[in-house]
Amino acid sequence: MSLDVTPLLFDEKNRVPPLDDADDKARRVIGTEILSYAQQRLWFLARLEPETPLYNVPSALRLQGPLKVKALTDSLTVIVERHEILRTNYEIKEGAPVQVIHSAAPFSLEPEDVPTAGDREKHLATLLEREGSRPFDLASEPVIRARLFRLAAEDHVLFLDIHHIACDEWSMAVLFQELAELYGKLSRGELAGMEEPAIQYADFACWQREWIQEGGVQASLSYWKQKLQGALPVLELPADRMYPMATRHAGERVQRSLDTTLSGALRSLARKEGVTSFILLLTAFKTLLYRYTGQSDLIVGTPISGRNKVETEKLIGFFVNMLALRTEFSGDLTFRQALARVRETVLGGFAHQEVPFDTLVEELRPERSAGHNPFFNTIFALHTEPPKLTIPGLVVQTLEVYNHTSKFDLNLTVEDAGAEMRLVVEYNTEIFEPQRIERLLHHFHELLQGIVANPAQTIAHLPLLTAAELKQILLEWNQTDTPFPSDDCVHLLFEKQAAATPTARALEFPEATLTYDALNARANQLAHYLRHLGLKPGTPVGICVERSAEMIVSILGILKAGGAYLPLDTTYPNERLRFMAKDAATPWVIVHRKVLSDVQFDCDTICLETDAARIARESRANPENRNRASDPAYVIYTSGSTGIPKGICIPHRAINRLVFNTNFMRFSPDERIAQISN
Repeated sequence: MSLDVTPLLFDEKNRVPPLDDADDKARRVIGTEILSYAQQRLWFLARLEPETPLYNVPSALRLQGPLKVKALTDSLTVIVERHEILRTNYEIKEGAPVQVIHSAAPFSLEPEDVPTAGDREKHLATLLEREGSRPFDLASEPVIRARLFRLAAEDHVLFLDIHHIACDEWSMAVLFQELAELYGKLSRGELAGMEEPAIQYADFACWQREWIQEGGVQASLSYWKQKLQGALPVLELPADRMYPMATRHAGERVQRSLDTTLSGALRSLARKEGVTSFILLLTAFKTLLYRYTGQSDLIVGTPISGRNKVETEKLIGFFVNMLALRTEFSGDLTFRQALARVRETVLGGFAHQEVPFDTLVEELRPERSAGHNPFFNTIFALHTEPPKLTIPGLVVQTLEVYNHTSKFDLNLTVEDAGAEMRLVVEYNTEIFEPQRIERLLHHFHELLQGIVANPAQTIAHLPLLTAAELKQILLEWNQTDTPFPSDDCVHLLFEKQAAATPTARALEFPEATLTYDALNARANQLAHYLRHLGLKPGTPVGICVERSAEMIVSILGILKAGGAYLPLDTTYPNERLRFMAKDAATPWVIVHRKVLSDVQFDCDTICLETDAARIARESRANPENRNRASDPAYVIYTSGSTGIPKGICIPHRAINRLVFNTNFMRFSPDERIAQISN
């Protein structure tokens, strides 16, 4: 596959000066050479984690037909001879890594039969995955491996694995094209004549070092310093696990195809808005990240071919560079406005692409942490489908080989396969579950449809949720109704509990412990006493006592008598207490003796100490119920912050609904709750 950046990379005004034709061509003889900036970083990472296949580039071709193994082997031999980078090792000399270029040698390739027992295709997939997961020793082993698996007499699979230090995706396309051309000639008995590469990768590495050291990238470096100045944002995507201190870069992939209608509509919208598909889709991806995180300062990395000189176009090597594309999404942007900002970001980044990512890291020295890449950990790329590979006399099929690694937390690749586009997300399995990534792809699909339908919509209001999710949120999650005793009063429910568990502890205070039966009996005595005083149904009765067993007895007693209780906090100012009692028109306030010395109510009081003997002479039996569920159970006053406090009547049914209907509280007999509200 190739990166969709060609129009920008090879525009004349963006070309980097060509290599000096007067360079010493004798330099290309066998010897040692310096590394490019990108190679040096990869060499360091390989030394840091020598057992990881993270930087393997495995690939496989299924070749059906009468395969000429010698022609295939000789083709690979010629390719390795043509490209020094494929016969290079990496050693340390005088404290620094160097490329050690070896002389060409014949390539060895012998067919290996795939086990016949069981499913051959599964056996093959296992072999390819296992081979693609073998790490390279860059100091002593070849950087290219090849194996030829035979499934049948005319059904073979050529497996190739190259370390990333020697190639990139563009390189693989170059390699396969050369392989097809060479095999065609050699299988016909012709000479393997091909135009020699204009330069070798070591020439490029040497030139790059000299050019940068002589200040060739200063103007572009200034651009990036300005673009990436200040505190760099860390994208906080919703994750399933805490970020590990040291990631193993374990990865998986999830894919989803966009149908021809949506794919075509996206291309049409890009043309209408005067941008490339890359810019349009990157804007959509950044919109998704903005909606997921709420962060407006977004940096997303994108790979570019790094081949902005004609001499490198047909060369195998590690040229790919990374750009840190930073865009500010603040303000109530429409998608079109966001598109304009991303377009400016992309054009600026591509115009200054010649700065190696590693040079940028060295110059800016961003804050580093284990397992995180500098500047960004989220990647976006657009790949276009390469021309179909044809090898004379063979039917060729490209097979995917995946070694289950991920260099970044999240990598979204859009593969433009002609009629349809395909979304491929590679993700770190140490952070994300596959269900989350699948949901992300669903959301991106909905977002793309919304963008096509209305690009003038603000990015904050573009659709994101699927129809199933909307139904779940708006309907299913709101189906919280459960049966509740809507026709019962609170005190009747308490009486049922007291009858069911009479000896269980109902109240426990330092001065007293009451069982359900005892609490019910004392509340009944107070209820009968209030009725003898003339309490009428629905009448509020104040309670101005400290927190104690008597407070609970008083609440239940008032309810059983048919009244509604009015809580009067003993810590309130006298004026407020008197106002509330007078405003509620309560005929009585139940008090402790010491409260009477502080507050003089404008109504009668029932002192729990003075009237205790009279209350104790009342019946302990449940009084006849006089209330309905719609009658008030208590009166609560507002704070009065907007003026005069107002009393609100709360009926029995409202309490029952709160406790039962909404699953507000679900307690077993052994559970307790720390209640701090009034």
